Amino acid sequence: MASYQEKSISSLTLTQNNIKVIIPKSAFDDLYEPDFSSVKVYSDTNHFYIFMDNSDGAGAYTIIWIFKDNKYYGRYIDDSEV
Repeated sequence: MASYQEKSISSLTLTQNNIKVIIPKSAFDDLYEPDFSSVKVYSDTNHFYIFMDNSDGAGAYTIIWIFKDNKYYGRYIDDSEV
């Protein structure tokens, strides 16, 4: 019987204006089956938004990481599958 290995994110790094932004492991350690080809980045004066679509086998979801003033602010997970 073959075992199934889930893909996961082991680390994330964001550098903005030569400033390395620290992203805590809790921001990504529970996300599985990432689709890096779906990554989109949006920004305005003080904010960065990174969007990524993923699927964990049970359903698809979008993760949005939010950065403000060169710091990790939080994340939002949309699993509504609209």
